[in-house]
Amino acid sequence: MKILVIDNQTKHLDHLKAALAGHEVVVKDFYRLQSTDADGCDAVILSGGGGVPVAHNLNALKAEINLVEECGLPVLGICYGFELIAAAYGAKLKFVGRKIRGYVDINTTKDNGLFAGFDKKVGLPAFEGHRWIVETAGSELDVLATSENGIEAIKHRHKPIYGVQFHPEASEKAGDGARIIANFLELAAGKR
Repeated sequence: MKILVIDNQTKHLDHLKAALAGHEVVVKDFYRLQSTDADGCDAVILSGGGGVPVAHNLNALKAEINLVEECGLPVLGICYGFELIAAAYGAKLKFVGRKIRGYVDINTTKDNGLFAGFDKKVGLPAFEGHRWIVETAGSELDVLATSENGIEAIKHRHKPIYGVQFHPEASEKAGDGARIIANFLELAAGKR
């Protein structure tokens, strides 16, 4: 598969590339994104980020939002990318006033291919590093997972657009993060 990774200034780009080994990966910085960058790609991944907050910079992120809304490809948003997808589809973001960092147990709330192979009754350990949360998901998004910190995973109700608040590319416990990325790629390829 050919995967467009939009780099939102993530610290985990090398981990993400490693999780995508065996695929053709095209990395594009978010501030240089063009509407044609997804042409010929099979899926898009929006990385985490450390730059400007999504909630106050939707105009500056318009090219990325337009790509998500219009490319027609399967999309996975990670952390910052999750927040961007959520905001694009009407979710409410909230600044929590502190950095949420470390492992948290994620509990799935709705059966979905993104979490295929996980026991719904057992918390999935996932690494987080963020200051914003999705407080409400909005009418176009389904909540797939939650934690003590709030909403952790979403899916657009009619499009193959997914988002996770945590960092599966940096979640090394039990290989669960790699499995989530593999599940997304299987969904993108139509194998799940």
